[in-house]
Amino acid sequence: MTNISASLREKLKEVFICSSIQSCDEYVSADGTRKYTLSLTDGNVIECVLIPSGIRVTACISSQAGCPLACAFCATGQLGFRRNLDASEIHDQIMLLMNFSKEKYHTELDNIVVMGMGEPLLNYDNVMSALGKIADKKLLNFSPQRITLSTAGIVEGIKQMADENSPYHLALSLHSAIEHKRKSMMPIAKKYPLVQLIEALKYYHRITNNRITIEYILFDKLNDALEDAEALAAFCRNFPVKINIISYNATSGNTFQKSKTAAITAFVNFLKNKNIIVNLRASKGNDIMAACGQLAMNKNKKEIMKKEITLQQVKDSIRNVPDFPKPGILFKDITTALKDPDIFHYIVDTLANHYKDSGISKVVGIESRGFIVAGALADRLNAGFVPIRKPGKLPAPTFSKSYTLEYGENILHIHQDALEKDDVVLLHDDLLATGGSARAASELIRLFPIKKLKINFLCELAFLNGKSIIDDDIDVFSLVTY
Repeated sequence: MTNISASLREKLKEVFICSSIQSCDEYVSADGTRKYTLSLTDGNVIECVLIPSGIRVTACISSQAGCPLACAFCATGQLGFRRNLDASEIHDQIMLLMNFSKEKYHTELDNIVVMGMGEPLLNYDNVMSALGKIADKKLLNFSPQRITLSTAGIVEGIKQMADENSPYHLALSLHSAIEHKRKSMMPIAKKYPLVQLIEALKYYHRITNNRITIEYILFDKLNDALEDAEALAAFCRNFPVKINIISYNATSGNTFQKSKTAAITAFVNFLKNKNIIVNLRASKGNDIMAACGQLAMNKNKKEIMKKEITLQQVKDSIRNVPDFPKPGILFKDITTALKDPDIFHYIVDTLANHYKDSGISKVVGIESRGFIVAGALADRLNAGFVPIRKPGKLPAPTFSKSYTLEYGENILHIHQDALEKDDVVLLHDDLLATGGSARAASELIRLFPIKKLKINFLCELAFLNGKSIIDDDIDVFSLVTY
């Protein structure tokens, strides 16, 4: 700009800043979630997420670079605190995600949740300034009723939201209504004990008349017992609430474990029987470290997800080997797919996402290639793994079943104590051809008093019609079909 004096240009440089946050990388989950790392002008990096659900898209935005609260289960908290985002950075973040929603999902953004990196009520003024511009009817006119702000329990901020009659929804990250347990997970609870938190939330509801959302991550044998549910129900009697039950998403460097399916079910049912509104929230973006509590610029996961994989790429990666193991057989060799980390990761995550709400308690794999993906699925679904093996491989008493396959005959065995009453079982094998091994395995599994059986395959040779000999009441899913 040469049409103004040099001295004025220097003065403008001192007083004004013209800058914008930049999108660095995009990571795409098998479930459609997209995570973005954004570079700030001072070199700090933050992350934000777009989460599709049916025809709707939600943006999860950050309010701080890092986080000062150091919650034990949260990857962001382990980063430490860098600084607050200013209002323009929060605003730019939302604008980027609005544009990405239109570009990637071909739809307008539906909801905004301030649940990314940081504690928004510790950056109150900047957060409210940015949201105010987004919601201003003369500007973007984004409905404040579609914006939710989540806090770990900053009492002064909750009361300030009430005093200002803030139009946004309030969510509380509670995770335990038992004092010593909450303090063990969330250091901020030592500053704001439950009695103070309850009084602040009562005050908020009295002023705004708004229902409060309670967020509760379930951890195995820590906060998922019925005594924990009773304490939570008592906490919620103080004001109208709805509870979002969230599955724990693993992060590096801690020992927390996801609750077992039976414990989750019992916990949710207890609350529902108390006439409390309870939602069991599906976790999304876990495979790209974009789920609740995972935002921490995890480089290892990020490097894994550099490529966006398609089903066609999976299909193309499986090698055809003619005349193996005998003349006339065209063998589908999955090792060429499994050796590619991006494709292997996609296979496991796509199959796991297909069954994430099915309550799977055991994953059964058929020897030997079926073990590879079945073991990974069991880990991802927080289920046990059970092998079905060929003769002479299992040491304890077994049930057995013979079957015919396209190039011979064989026998399958399963331990007699492998499955339990009311197990929900997922049977996995790499290939569905004539269906002999799958039928034999399913008959073995049904010798047990299980609740439900589902079957999946990495690939299916549909022209051999193997699915036709599997019982009609069994849900069968194949990732790729030839």
